[in-house]
Amino acid sequence: MQQFGQIVAFSKTMTMKPIYDPEHPFGDPKYLSQDERLRYAEAIPFGVKGLHRQLFCLTLLNYGPRISEALGITLGDVLISYETLRIASLKTRQPPGEPPRYRYYTLLPSWIELFERCFDLQGPPERLLWPVCRQTGWRWVKGVMEYVQLTGRRACPRGMRHAVGRHALHDQEENLVTVQKILGHANVKNTTIYTLDLDVLREATMKLAVEPNWVKYPNPLDQKSLK
Repeated sequence: MQQFGQIVAFSKTMTMKPIYDPEHPFGDPKYLSQDERLRYAEAIPFGVKGLHRQLFCLTLLNYGPRISEALGITLGDVLISYETLRIASLKTRQPPGEPPRYRYYTLLPSWIELFERCFDLQGPPERLLWPVCRQTGWRWVKGVMEYVQLTGRRACPRGMRHAVGRHALHDQEENLVTVQKILGHANVKNTTIYTLDLDVLREATMKLAVEPNWVKYPNPLDQKSLK
């Protein structure tokens, strides 16, 4: 819990500046950058009130579930003895009558303390952690987005989900199958969208480019001949 308190204390000193650049040559990205994810995390206590709402926003940011999947988490899905949170995958095909397929995520000690403070984990295991509609959950997320002045297509729960996939694939260098399991994609083809990252392509083309010396150090005589 001390770590969470340090984040809150640090966020009070942040200078808020608009991040979205409508004239960006690669357009309006659909995902939050890693720096934007950090700023969002630090601003959660100020963008939305109530620890249970703040924990909802943090769950979306860190694990990237669909908003309907996050709203479906129950007390029985918080496995404290295993330091694990499980989330049912809603878009995986399975025979009727079978139990849902789950994804499992490690809970940090500070997270476990937050869950214990926020919820009565000894209650009925089928009780929902956040018994609200999608619009309410979306409004909680939007409040934090507005606080950090995030706009554009990425300023939504899906933008945080895309950010988890991109960060895992490009920054953490996880393989496609691992990212598929993290996000709960039914087909790995859906995960390949994170390989088509414009910033990564831009970096790759910069590495492929050849810059001869005559470009960096032009001949003064040639400069005169151009006048």
